[in-house]
Amino acid sequence: MNINKDYISDQNTYAGNNPVNIVIHNTDNFDKDADAKAHAKAQHDGNFDGMSAHIYVDDKSAYLAAPYNRGTWHVGVNYGGKLFGTVNNRNSVAIEMCVNAGYDYEKAFRNTVEITKQVMAELGIPADRVYTHYDVCAKNCPSQIRARGDWERFKNLIGGTTGTDIKDVAIGDSSVEAIARVVYGEAGVIASRNGFLGVAQCIHDMLEDGGYGKTVTEVMRKNYSAYGAKVTSDAARQAVYDVFKKGVRRFGDAVILQFRSFTNYSDGNGKIDRDKCAALLAEYQYLGSDSSSNRWGHLYFGHKTEMRPEPLNKQNRVQCGSFSKKENAEKLVTQLKAAGFAAIIKTEDDQYKVQAGAYDIPANAQKHVKRLKAAGFDAIIK
Repeated sequence: MNINKDYISDQNTYAGNNPVNIVIHNTDNFDKDADAKAHAKAQHDGNFDGMSAHIYVDDKSAYLAAPYNRGTWHVGVNYGGKLFGTVNNRNSVAIEMCVNAGYDYEKAFRNTVEITKQVMAELGIPADRVYTHYDVCAKNCPSQIRARGDWERFKNLIGGTTGTDIKDVAIGDSSVEAIARVVYGEAGVIASRNGFLGVAQCIHDMLEDGGYGKTVTEVMRKNYSAYGAKVTSDAARQAVYDVFKKGVRRFGDAVILQFRSFTNYSDGNGKIDRDKCAALLAEYQYLGSDSSSNRWGHLYFGHKTEMRPEPLNKQNRVQCGSFSKKENAEKLVTQLKAAGFAAIIKTEDDQYKVQAGAYDIPANAQKHVKRLKAAGFDAIIK
C-alpha cells in the first residue's frame, strides 16, 4: 500500500524522535469527511492544537503527516497505563486509523495492519514493540479495535504475540502464566506496568541470588503469599515475559530482594516509615516505591548494583535529549523519573539538555546508556 506524502510537514512536531516503538490509535472523529487525507491536511495546515501523528490511515488510503525523526504529540496524559514514560512521544511512531462516518471498518483495519508492517520493516521495529494507545496511558484507544476485541488479531497479522500467546512460555521449572498469577496477586491492586515489573524482577532477582530458593517455583512458594493464585492479566504476563526473557527491569541499577505493602510499612501518605522498616533497612537498601494511591502500593528493598567507585571529576555525561523549549525537557525528565531513572536539566548554549547521569569511568556510563535504551529512551555519552 502506498503512503501518500503530499501533506508531510513539521507542524506541531518537535525534533529528536528516536522511533523504537509504534503506537496504534483511532481518531474517534466520526464526521463523514474526517478521513486520512483530511486529518493529514489539517495537521499540515496547523489546524491541530496539542495533538499530532505520523501517519493517518483510512479504508482507502494512508498519508504521512510528519517525518519519523520528529516527535508528535500523541501519548497524552496518563490514566494508569502500564507503559507510560517507557513508551513516549520521543521514541515512537503514531499511527491513527480513521473512523469517519460510513467507513469500512475491515478495510481500514487491514490497511492499518499493512502500514504498520511497512513501518516495522523500514525502521526495524519488532512486533513486540507495537502497542495500543491504551497500553501506554490507559485511554480507551484505539476504541473501535478494542470494542471489537480485535487487538489480538492485529498482533497476529503483524507477526506478534499477545499476553495469551506467551502464557505457556517456560521459565525454569515454571511458566509465564504461573509466575504472572503470583505477580498479579501481589501487584494487581497497583495495576501498573511498573508494579508488575517490580514483583517480577523481585522473583527473578531472588532466584539469581540463590538464598531464597533454588527454583522459580520454590522462590514463589516460600516467599509470596499470592502463590497458588488463579487470576492474572495480559499486562502481568507481559511484565513477566519482559523481565525473564528480555532483561527488562523495574530498577535498572538495583537488585530487588524484598517488597512490602503500604498497609503496614508506610507513613500513611505513600512514603516509607523508616521506624516500621528498621529491620529491613538494617539488611537492605530502600530502592523506591510503586502505588495506585497513598493507601495501596509497594516499597522495594534490595541492593544497588555495584559499580566501580567514581572520582569527583565526572566527565562522561549521559544525555537523553536536548531541547530549545524548557517544557519539552521537563516532560522528558518526568518520563525518565516515572521509569525509575534520575534526571536533571542542564542549560548550555541556549539548549535545555536532559542529563540522566554523569561518570568519570566510561564503562559505568556505557552500562547506564544500555539500561536507558533497554527502557526505550534515547541516550548518548557527551
